[in-house]
Amino acid sequence: MAYGDRFIGGENYTSPMHFSRALFAGTAYIEKLPPDRLFAFVDVPWCKGDFAFMEKCALALRASAGRGWE
Repeated sequence: MAYGDRFIGGENYTSPMHFSRALFAGTAYIEKLPPDRLFAFVDVPWCKGDFAFMEKCALALRASAGRGWE
């Protein structure tokens, strides 16, 4: 279930990889899900330099710190 397949209905050639990243950011910034729910949606990293994983971790940690962007 990596790269947000649970959000977009499975692996599909019409679903680009950045789409699930945008959905995760939307749940953090717009829907403002609680941090524990955001951490549940963070997947395992694919490699040592998986920047999508790092960004999801950063968004979830920022939400747990009180969402400093407000």
